[in-house]
Amino acid sequence: MNRRRLIVSCSGCLAALAGCLTESTETPTGPAGSGNESPTEPPGTTPTGQPPAVGVENVVAQKAVTYSSVYGSGGVRTDPNTQYVVASITDASKRNPPEFVLETDSQTFESGLSNTRGYTRYGVAGYTRPYLVFPVPSPLSVSNPRIRLTERDGAGYTWSLPERATETLAAPAPRFELESLTVPDSVGRREDLTVSLTVRNVSDTDGRFLAAAYWPTTTVDDDESHVVEATVPAGETAARSLDIYARGAETADGVATLTVEGHVSASRTVQVDERRRTDDRTTEAPP
Repeated sequence: MNRRRLIVSCSGCLAALAGCLTESTETPTGPAGSGNESPTEPPGTTPTGQPPAVGVENVVAQKAVTYSSVYGSGGVRTDPNTQYVVASITDASKRNPPEFVLETDSQTFESGLSNTRGYTRYGVAGYTRPYLVFPVPSPLSVSNPRIRLTERDGAGYTWSLPERATETLAAPAPRFELESLTVPDSVGRREDLTVSLTVRNVSDTDGRFLAAAYWPTTTVDDDESHVVEATVPAGETAARSLDIYARGAETADGVATLTVEGHVSASRTVQVDERRRTDDRTTEAPP
């Protein structure tokens, strides 16, 4: 949607990014423990056993993740007591990838992400199929977390997590509060809806803020979603703004509801004025 514009401002030393979730090509970076490790960094895995036909690489740990779904929707997972180990699978069928588990000396975790929005999920944290995503408790302090192949051919073959991912698992997660959410009372069908929010990191840990703004629409099967993201030092605030083109809004009695879900949650109702159809080509509304 070419009409979207992104306006970014923040207080403190902030790195900012906001974008449409359907373009989930993020490459998060950041200090160990922030959950922002780069998927392209050397995985540092240590395989053992007979080499299988498939492999695991680009292993990272993140305190919260984005996910992408077909038909324009998706979202974020920011469960306060859960974090995520994500990895890509090499030389595997996208339709029938092999099975892996994440294990420690005392626990075993299966790959999967439940309660997501959208028709069919095709990506997590910038990874596209075939990928692995293991939800695990947060924090999780273990000495040798590893991914193990459970298939018959190569069963028992393991990949140790990189040291940076192991450190992230043991680190505390940041916490955020919503200080303000500003949304216009009304918008025209061919106008931009400007949404602004300010959040504060109320924890003692620097961290990555994530939320998804949803706008109901009839033009696709799912609500249109936009990811709001910022790296916020402990005790600092971040302000973000984004423009959502209102065309195609699904309304009830002319009213649409914008919702925000993630590290903070909120909703606002907006009157969609059918007569206001201003855009870049004309400033006159029809009678």
